[in-house]
Amino acid sequence: MVSIRISGLFALIGGTLAIAGLYCDWYMFVKSGIAFSGWEITRMPDLSFHSCPAVIAIMGGIMVIFGLLELIGISTKTISSLNGTFMVILGLATMIIPALFYYVNFLYGYDPSIMLESIRIEGGMILCFVGGFLGLIAGLLTMFSTDKNSN
Repeated sequence: MVSIRISGLFALIGGTLAIAGLYCDWYMFVKSGIAFSGWEITRMPDLSFHSCPAVIAIMGGIMVIFGLLELIGISTKTISSLNGTFMVILGLATMIIPALFYYVNFLYGYDPSIMLESIRIEGGMILCFVGGFLGLIAGLLTMFSTDKNSN
């Protein structure tokens, strides 16, 4: 029971961090000092994958719901196994999507050494990555827990 509750806590914190990361700056142009948050990116149709923040918001919300289900103890053994698998997928996707967004928009087809110096990753993207990592850990804890509910 303890590891399921801890995984619920990890999922709840991870989903919250992923959602909070959308309100913080995702990247900044170093020379001009102009930074853009995750939500500002959704209003930039000229960027590839400009809907990534909205997808992360949905995945963060699902992580929060699964975390609450685990913390409250509503889930049964079968549901916990499915939650664990789904949380691993959500965690990986929440980690990969911001990195993919950054790569496709700023590194692909450019000299990475110049682009990494001129466009800096900011805290919001890092919060989304950390939230996804906590979701991944929550899923693994749930999947490999030997102390699942007996229902």
